[in-house]
Amino acid sequence: MILKKKRIEKLIKLVDSKLEGKSNLSFSEFDESSIIAKQKEYHEEVERRFKNTQAYSEFEDKQSKRNNKLPNIDKKAREIFGEIAECMELSPSCKKVQHLISLWQNYIKENFFNCTNEILQCLGLMYVEDERFKTYINSICDDLAQYINEAINFYFKSKTRE
Repeated sequence: MILKKKRIEKLIKLVDSKLEGKSNLSFSEFDESSIIAKQKEYHEEVERRFKNTQAYSEFEDKQSKRNNKLPNIDKKAREIFGEIAECMELSPSCKKVQHLISLWQNYIKENFFNCTNEILQCLGLMYVEDERFKTYINSICDDLAQYINEAINFYFKSKTRE
């Protein structure tokens, strides 16, 4: 996300300089190689860590059927996180927040893999321990990753009591 933002900022500077009458047109601002390299790096990491799991197999299957719908998927993820962020003044255990965590889990199930309660709890932990996830989620709202992790932990505990 940060690399995309930097690329867009470079494109804006290019347009501004053109509007100012400068004629030194550079195509380097259109280069996406750093973004593609980072995506490849993340993909390789995911394969290394999870390739032999059932969840990864389901993810691959759903990805093959998705046909480049990832921008819409990312938009929906940010919407759900945004709704959770609007509840941060509430306890992570409140009914509304727990409903949003349930929506998040179902969203993952529908778009990626069967997100069991145990997997969801691991994701919550990853949201606060992996700086990449933490930065992405906290770009929506400060301390959102921690809040989501706390809400997921409550969700997990309430589901194991059922």
